[in-house]
Formats: sequence, C-alpha cells, structure tokens
Amino acid sequence: MKRLLSVLLVAGSVGTSLLSPAFFRVEAAQLPSPVKLSGTIDWEKSDEIVAQLRRGANQLTVSSYGGNERAAMAIGRIVVQRQVEVRVEGACMSACAQYILLPASPRAIIEHGSVVGFHGSALALSGWSRRYFAAGEPYRTIFRSSQPISAEADKLISNARHKALLIGSFKALAPVCVEALPTLRDHSPRVRTTYQFWIPSRAQLDRAGIKFSGYWPADAAEAARLARQHFKTGTSFAFGGSFESHLPSQLPLCSARVRELE
Repeated sequence: MKRLLSVLLVAGSVGTSLLSPAFFRVEAAQLPSPVKLSGTIDWEKSDEIVAQLRRGANQLTVSSYGGNERAAMAIGRIVVQRQVEVRVEGACMSACAQYILLPASPRAIIEHGSVVGFHGSALALSGWSRRYFAAGEPYRTIFRSSQPISAEADKLISNARHKALLIGSFKALAPVCVEALPTLRDHSPRVRTTYQFWIPSRAQLDRAGIKFSGYWPADAAEAARLARQHFKTGTSFAFGGSFESHLPSQLPLCSARVRELE
C-alpha cells in the first residue's frame, strides 16, 4: 500500500484576509509542497527559504513589498540554480520583483489581481553615479554605497535585456534631484523620484524578453485599480510610459531644485 501524507494549503493575498485552509491527500512520491515567502524580506526569512528550496521544493509563492536587497538576491540565486517556479499571490515589489521574480523568468507566474512593481535598482544607481563620479559629491558616495550590491546583481541577472529593464526602471521613476544629506537608513545620499514604483506594460516586458505567465494589467486604469487594492494611500507609481534603458542626466541637489520651484 502506498504511504499517504496530508498537505495543508493556505491561499491569500496582501491586504485581504486569508481563505479558509483546505486539506487534501496526495501520494508521498509527489514533489514537496510550495514554499511561502510573505512580508518584508530579511536575512532570517531568506535563510529559511533557501534551506527549504535546497531540500527539494520546486515552487516558491511570494507576497512581498521588498526588503533587504542582498537577502532577496540570496533567494534569487537558489531560484536560478534549482530552476524554481515563482508564483506571485498579491504583490511582488522592489527587491522581490527585481531579484527573485525577474531571475525566475520564464518560470514566473502572476496570479489574477496581483501586482508587480520595480524600484530604483543598485545596477542603475551604480552606473549613473559612476558617470558623474568626477563631479564629486554626492555622486561618489552614491557610487561607493551602491557598487557592491550592483556587482552582486550583475552576476545574478545574466540576461542583458533584463538588466536594461532594471536600469531603465530608474529613468521611468522620473528622478528629480539628489538629497545630499545622509539618510538615516544607510547613511548615503538619496535620489528623490517623482514615482515610488514603476509597473511596465506587457509590451515592455516582451521587448525585454521577460516572460511572466498569467495575469498582467492591460492599461494604466487597470494598474490604478491594483494600486488602490495593494498600495498604501499616497503611494505613487508610473505605468508603462516612454521606457528608455539609458540613465538620466546629472541631477541638481534637492535644495537647489526647491529654490527653482519657489
């Protein structure tokens, strides 16, 4: 007689209550249950996810607004090595999208009603600040703080067109100015942008050779409905637009930009 085991399935999404758990029985010979990543990505969660995937799980379900970039890349590396399928249930933003979902292409699936958004990547910041390194501060500090993470991302994202989309996402956020004062989080200057997240169109993903199966918003109006469902009030985002893979020009200091607008 074949040995049977019970598996607990839990379905849910960000901002909504979880559905009632459902039990079903499967043969023990089948593949391990999917691994679940939810909430802010930190090293504790990353280590746990990596350990579970190394034990043989071949599917990762994510619902996260991002977190520690290096911790996300550690998950992304095992996703690539083990050819893990990544499924978005709710939201996959910032580090989740850039360093876990993107490396999973073409083994990436977006559940209906879920949202994926890109943020300014270390790849873009490093390349942009290197261009203006000779201009002095704050570009030199931005380069020095972003370059180590950029080097890791460069190894993880091997596809040149995928890298181009990450670099272009910085331009899509519409950078405005550079805040020269160190931020409390990482003690480095911060680039202020018009938008906090960028949701590319399906056509832009196709041109970059990125294959996300399943759902994707058809237009800006549909993306706005997703934003109201998943984002905090006041979160700004751009959808589609005139995507360009080149970096923005040198930016003024935010204090000078404020004086211009007065």
